[in-house]
Amino acid sequence: MKGWFDRISFRKPRSIRSAVKEAFDHLPSGVCFFAPNGMLTLCNYTMHRLVYTMTGRDLQAMEDLRGALRRPPADTVTLTGDGHSLRFPDGRVWSFSETSVTDQNGVTYTQFLAQDVTELDHLSTELEQRNREVQGMLDQYQRIAKNMVDITRQQEILTAKMRIHSKMGNCVINTQRYCAQDCPPERKAALMEIWEETLAALRDEIGQEDDEAPADELIRVAKNCGVEITVTGDMPEDPETAYLLVVAARECLTNTITHARGDRLHMDIRHEDGRVTAVITNSGTPPAGEIKEGGGLSSLRRRIRSAGGTMAIQSLPTFALTVTLPEPGGGKGDHPL
Repeated sequence: MKGWFDRISFRKPRSIRSAVKEAFDHLPSGVCFFAPNGMLTLCNYTMHRLVYTMTGRDLQAMEDLRGALRRPPADTVTLTGDGHSLRFPDGRVWSFSETSVTDQNGVTYTQFLAQDVTELDHLSTELEQRNREVQGMLDQYQRIAKNMVDITRQQEILTAKMRIHSKMGNCVINTQRYCAQDCPPERKAALMEIWEETLAALRDEIGQEDDEAPADELIRVAKNCGVEITVTGDMPEDPETAYLLVVAARECLTNTITHARGDRLHMDIRHEDGRVTAVITNSGTPPAGEIKEGGGLSSLRRRIRSAGGTMAIQSLPTFALTVTLPEPGGGKGDHPL
């Protein structure tokens, strides 16, 4: 009986060692160990296959593996520049690492581990591609935001030209009616006034440079229409904020000419607590009652709100438009309107 137990206790350790060796050999990762003298002591199938692919021979010494990692063959691509990740001819990517391990007897061995990171590499490449696409979109958005003032101004110029086209059509229709009615003298003055306003606006658009400052353009338009613009205070340094004030003044100029028949427009600009407030008034006939916002004022209010500002209209006893906008940086400029 004792001999039987001896045989069992002798066979069991050999069976465990064999199972461990077999499991080690068939690990999906490559593993090998080198003795302190640099000679190979243990290596599984995966690591043998990887080293043979790089060197064309079986692995024997640690320097052979290190040399293969430092100088891989032409068909094996180094990905990280430090020899840690390689793409093999079959397209698989392996990451190599080197560490030291000490056994129970105090002997230190060098361990090399090779892990298949192909899927991780694919995900990393896809992520880099998406990051480039996102960066491209961000660059495009930044260019659009940078040019938003110019884009908005071009839209305003197009709108102004469409208005002039409409006025020209109105002049032609009124002239046709005037001629069809045998040119009544009492209507001549009114017709001439319509033509003068339209031609003044038309002259204002012809031959002008597109890079003219919006504020200078507004002064020129107003002067051609017989309206003098005066300003107290400084325009904001931020181009978008300054442009919105010009748009507000231009809307008031239109109302001054069309409804009030005035010849002066004044803008009072004040900077306080990171915000700029402009109060715009005009000469001429005051409103007969509470002003109802039309397309121009309603559109202006939407633009002011979208910029984080507020707009208030005073109808009586005189017209006044008050616009308040946030100032980026809270500063103010010294640029006159």
